[in-house]
Amino acid sequence: MKIAQNTTFSNRIAAVILTDHTSLGPDLDGTFTILLRQIRNRRACDNAATHNTSPATIMKRLVLILLPLCALCGCAQHYKVTLRNHQQITTSSRPKFDKATETYRFKDGSGQQVVLPAFRVKEIEPL
Repeated sequence: MKIAQNTTFSNRIAAVILTDHTSLGPDLDGTFTILLRQIRNRRACDNAATHNTSPATIMKRLVLILLPLCALCGCAQHYKVTLRNHQQITTSSRPKFDKATETYRFKDGSGQQVVLPAFRVKEIEPL
């Protein structure tokens, strides 16, 4: 008898019972039939527990997936900074105003840190 090595223990037992129980005689035949039923019931319970497809469970899983995704999308907003000379800079982070030095600090589209004096900035708007 050849049984695949990657099968679970209960599947291997079921394969042995299915192939060998007829040669053991009538006394052990009933015992193996009961054991086989228990293994099948156990597998059915395991499958039901791991594959719960009730609408409430599906909604919970969907919320757990979509909530962090929405949070990431909200944090990834880009801004357009328009300067007094009408030059436009696209930022990858929200510009922060430093009151002490009266400058705006942000990262531009290529990821470089940019510091601009406030008097050079005409407008900041989200994209």
